[in-house]
Amino acid sequence: MLALVIVIVIILAWFAGRIWWLAHVKIRGQTRIFGMAQIRADATGKPLVVVGDPAAPNTFNAWFGAGYGCGDLCVDSNGAPSCPVDKRKRALILDWLLEQADNSAVIFESEVLMYVPVKELKQTINELYRVSGGDLFSSHSNVIDVEAYATTGSRQPVRAFDLYRTRFTGASARVFTAYPPFARGYEWIEFEGKGYDAQASGSAF
Repeated sequence: MLALVIVIVIILAWFAGRIWWLAHVKIRGQTRIFGMAQIRADATGKPLVVVGDPAAPNTFNAWFGAGYGCGDLCVDSNGAPSCPVDKRKRALILDWLLEQADNSAVIFESEVLMYVPVKELKQTINELYRVSGGDLFSSHSNVIDVEAYATTGSRQPVRAFDLYRTRFTGASARVFTAYPPFARGYEWIEFEGKGYDAQASGSAF
């Protein structure tokens, strides 16, 4: 009986440690890239627009603390309730982008593109570049270590376990393996079908 208890404790400790590490990797990556976006906004005088609630319900950010702030405006499909009322906008990202002028904001996006319908994805990415004038900062730490990406300046290997986990948990339609500011455009793995080997890759500028 004692041996069984010890095994269970070890398993629970490993699981808790794994969850903490995933949250740590995600949040530190968001913090790094959001800081870069804020510096760019200060330098250009453009408003900093955040795409995605910093502490969306049932996320690592809600449980462990947000890795980024609301900026001058936070656009989120659920209204970003964690942000002050005067700094939040309830809208789908593509709808909001289509109403904005060229080169009118510095944009920080964190994992929202994972949920955009596939038919709208490339248009959404093009609009992000248009509205930001290239001042576009994304953070996607689902399957790569953003901090390592930022530090080395080279793409990190996809973590196969986390790719598999992401495919079969949550509602995300894809994961991104390259994105600005560390890449010229976006590259991603699209989840098609139900099998791990039934995925396709994509890219867009």
